Amino acid sequence: MAEISIIIPVYNADKYLKKCIQSMLNQSFKDIEIICINDGSTDNSLQILETFAQNDERLIILNQQNSGPAKARNNGLSHASGKYIMFCDSDDWYEADMCGKMYSKIQEKDYDLVMCDCNIHIDDTVERAKNIDHIQYHYLNLKGEITVNDEVKKNIRCLLWNKIFKKDLIDKYNISFPDGYQNDDNAFIYQYTSCLQKTIYGLDEKLYNYVIRNNSIMDKELIVGNSHALDWFYSILFVLKNLKKQKLLETNVNWLLNTLKNAVYFRWQFLSKRQKDKALKLLNMCMQAIPEKYIKKDEYKLLQYIKNKKYLKAYTLLDKKEQLNFIEKIFSIKNSYDKRHKIITIFGINIKLRKNNLLKNIFTVENIDIYKVLTILGIKFRFIRPLKQYEQEILNQYINHSISYNTVLLIEANNCHGETLPGIAKYFLDSGCKVECFLTNSEYNLHPFCKIKSNNIICNPLEKKQIWYLLNNCNFVNQYKYIFFNSEYLVDPITKKQIAVTKYFPLGNLNQKNIIYLNHAPNKYKDNTGKNLILAPLPVKDKDKYKVVNSHYFGDVAITGKNDITNFIVIGNIEDKRKNHNLLLDSIGRLLQQGVNKFRITVIARTGNLDSIPEDIRPFIDFKGRLDYPQMYNELEKADFFLTLLDPDNPEHDRYITTGTSGSFQLIYGFAKPCLINKKFAALHGFNDENSIIYEKNSDFTEALKKAIDMSASDYNSMQNSLKIYADNLYQTSLKNLKNIL
Repeated sequence: MAEISIIIPVYNADKYLKKCIQSMLNQSFKDIEIICINDGSTDNSLQILETFAQNDERLIILNQQNSGPAKARNNGLSHASGKYIMFCDSDDWYEADMCGKMYSKIQEKDYDLVMCDCNIHIDDTVERAKNIDHIQYHYLNLKGEITVNDEVKKNIRCLLWNKIFKKDLIDKYNISFPDGYQNDDNAFIYQYTSCLQKTIYGLDEKLYNYVIRNNSIMDKELIVGNSHALDWFYSILFVLKNLKKQKLLETNVNWLLNTLKNAVYFRWQFLSKRQKDKALKLLNMCMQAIPEKYIKKDEYKLLQYIKNKKYLKAYTLLDKKEQLNFIEKIFSIKNSYDKRHKIITIFGINIKLRKNNLLKNIFTVENIDIYKVLTILGIKFRFIRPLKQYEQEILNQYINHSISYNTVLLIEANNCHGETLPGIAKYFLDSGCKVECFLTNSEYNLHPFCKIKSNNIICNPLEKKQIWYLLNNCNFVNQYKYIFFNSEYLVDPITKKQIAVTKYFPLGNLNQKNIIYLNHAPNKYKDNTGKNLILAPLPVKDKDKYKVVNSHYFGDVAITGKNDITNFIVIGNIEDKRKNHNLLLDSIGRLLQQGVNKFRITVIARTGNLDSIPEDIRPFIDFKGRLDYPQMYNELEKADFFLTLLDPDNPEHDRYITTGTSGSFQLIYGFAKPCLINKKFAALHGFNDENSIIYEKNSDFTEALKKAIDMSASDYNSMQNSLKIYADNLYQTSLKNLKNIL
């Protein structure tokens, strides 16, 4: 009997199967059985499995006629001897320590369920635009230890492969897959979620490798009238019948109803007319299992109609295009069915025009960020785009959740500045608040909160368009005690210029007294009303308006001593207006000429490169490029000194002592890394000879590097302790300033 049974349905997967199976056999945790169900493959899949099985008895092969993944998984479950169950798709693979880490975590506190994050690989043949909308769903959204409630159950994503399940719960509640239908994974997750009673855990590590390929089941599901469009409705009926039989339905009815309602709205658009009629009848059968008292709320009006067979009213609700704004009701441009023409609708009148270059010169329509941009004879008109159904479904999950008292909403709608979020969240926690954070998918996937473990911080990914609609729902947003914008500006997607968030988001109906802005460029965006914070004591015009709150807390970071080989680190875009990288390259050359070589330089940059590095100094520079926050923080912990590379002779660098600051300073404080900084920029940001290495001119930079390399471990520790004292005092001052404006 193995501790973990891994179930893998296999059908014509010979191109990918070897990598999948090899990743199982190479697991650092050895007490596993790998149950591969050959679902009537006609390629070389069975031969590949048999070859592996000859060399490792942990691999078990089950053969069946081609019946689909649901029956294959049920077959695997019936043969599984493990205490825990895991799943894998035959074209994906595990990281080598996935089983070990998932097993250790679920054993740690006897969690009912453990989930992990994943790496997503997009196959070269995939049409990216077609699939990109669905990618974000696969990332881990619930992290750390979580007490189970309806809100949590509703947000557990229907993915089999990133979870480890308890076999005894599966057996106790007769959980299985609905044979013959797609969406069998949804059905299994809904059933298992319904029996959760204690705590679960979201392991914030990318342990599974998920590949997106062309012609996936997900792609086929999103084709109107496809043959499996009704499978979800059959599957949910299967779920409700089993939950009722297991006496689990009424204890889970609230989150199930919410999930059911949102899913119906989403899936309705992919049904043909005949399928819609059938779907309503299936839903009516579903609703007969649910007592009337649970659906009396207005939000379940659709389900009331279906339960009482008022199908015409249900049709009206489902077909109503609530997402269209006023301008789209009077004007729209669409492709004809054969895609040879453009259909222009103006006040209900359809005009059919053949596509050609002349038409493009007269007008174009583009989707840019949150806008639909109509260009007529060079003049641009912009309108807010409606949300797609799946975008609205994701947003509804957030808008419908209950907001705890004293909760602050943090928003970062740029694809940057994520490094300040953990510190801001910490200040609010220390002020007695709870924190919810919405940030762009791009920044969310860099994991800025990776070193913070707190049940009072909830972090959610949304795109700017969804954030716009979120803020437009003033009744929901005004429930938060404060709304905190982590950046006071955004980059306009059309003009590419920075604009105030008040010019971008609909904030007029929000309680202005409860809005707080973190100003990265104070005095520039005077339209921002509410409370204003800055990261450094810059010489602003109205000092009473701006309070310094320096965000330099990153969580449980390791403060390390000096290395034998001195490790310098540079973080920031490679561009002259930010840093003088040429100064660094020249100084490295001078050090090597002097015979000084006990050092290395780590360079981290979101944009830019160092292609022009001379060959003789390349071995001393480790160019990392863009890293996510866990990787960057790991490099910081290993570093000794931080190189700011600010140039007193470059007028553009004066912004760091006049109108703006740098994220480098927050990292220096938070990780206690003494920096090398020019005297012109030092004092304003708290750097002196006790906590950093100060130099006066660019020509002194080489000697500053040498001083750092030659510094003893004890002198380094003394400098580091002085920096920590300054950072601690800065933290207390910042916390006091924040509390004063709350």
